[in-house]
Amino acid sequence: MSGSRLAPFPAWVTAFAVATVVAPFLLFAGNLLGLPLGRATAGGSLLLAVLVAHARFGGAAGPAPERGARRPWSWTRGLCLLLLAFAAATALLQALSLPLYHWDALVLYGFKAKVLFSAGTFRTPAFLDKGIVSPNANYPLLIPYLEAGFYALLGRVDERLVRLIFFAYWLAYLALVHAELRRPLGEDAALAAAALLGTAPLFFRDDATQAVSGSVDVAFAFYWTGAVLAALRAREDGDRRGLELCLVLVLGGLFTKPHGLALGLIPVGLALSRRSLRAHGPSIAVFAAAAAAWVWTRHLLPDNVDYVPRTVGASMLTAAWSRVPVVAGAWPRELFRRDHWGLFWVLALAVIAAGAARRRLTSPIRRILLALGAQLLVYTAVYLAAPNEIGGFLDSTLSRMTIHLSGLAAVAAGWTFELL
Repeated sequence: MSGSRLAPFPAWVTAFAVATVVAPFLLFAGNLLGLPLGRATAGGSLLLAVLVAHARFGGAAGPAPERGARRPWSWTRGLCLLLLAFAAATALLQALSLPLYHWDALVLYGFKAKVLFSAGTFRTPAFLDKGIVSPNANYPLLIPYLEAGFYALLGRVDERLVRLIFFAYWLAYLALVHAELRRPLGEDAALAAAALLGTAPLFFRDDATQAVSGSVDVAFAFYWTGAVLAALRAREDGDRRGLELCLVLVLGGLFTKPHGLALGLIPVGLALSRRSLRAHGPSIAVFAAAAAAWVWTRHLLPDNVDYVPRTVGASMLTAAWSRVPVVAGAWPRELFRRDHWGLFWVLALAVIAAGAARRRLTSPIRRILLALGAQLLVYTAVYLAAPNEIGGFLDSTLSRMTIHLSGLAAVAAGWTFELL
């Protein structure tokens, strides 16, 4: 990567990221204060979120291209655009053809969204009564609030149209990767990387990994990837907006997945310094208060998550140790599954390995790899400690966990490729 300046996010990606975090969190905060979710509060939260995005990040999209400048056409660009257009059309058709029907989409998020839409709050027996069966009752609520707000604005529950939210997340994820690689590699190579990731087969399978399945893995990958990249921008360039955007995206991650809190410490650690703590104290305080509000609320909700050990003892440690070979072998098998990832991981890891062998890994690349390594350790620890039967647990979740790694891996490989 030439120089230290990272590419700013596209304006619409920044606006989408901020709106999809701030609006649901405002609805959640309103419920804490006794304000029910309805059409007025959903519309007001969305409007306020858009205003926040414009006021705090409106100038973060970088200089506009020169008017009249035209890039020469190439067959590479045409092929990549065709592949991406075909992938987008496929995902859009999948979104509009059927309502939500995958288990996680219906039970973990869709059911809670319907309760929020009908009751206007999470402070109901459906959330708080331990006698009511609700799997993962204290699971993060960003997506349920986002879906419930969509239903409130629409005036009805529509589990077909709501899948367009997940289509937008997938587009924003690919746009984020493309924008980060466009500056160092040029338009053609950046499009090729985005096409390689966006056409990965698992995004179109009839499974929870499908881009528009209604599960939260693409959304979490978007927040996590963006948070790390924004943290690097804050660190490399001293960009105030980079730090604030990092904090917003970390908040989105911890309000989307249970491990978002642990992983969120990584980009926060990358972004913060003594100088930033002094200079941006109010922004950090707002983030800390918002995060604490959710962590406190989650503590009040029934704890029936089925993959967290209740006690830590010798038997658990022995069982975890016996799983090490199984989990360690499962990661490479998943990364190199052609029916899931095509050639994406083969090429990404080959480029990074070549860069490491030639000692071409710059400081930003090393920090991304550090973040990915920490993420792998967190996920591996979850697999080792989970009380579930390990074979079935890996089969049902590992491909989804790998989605979370893919955006940063694409950026690290692209930056490395520039230096080879």
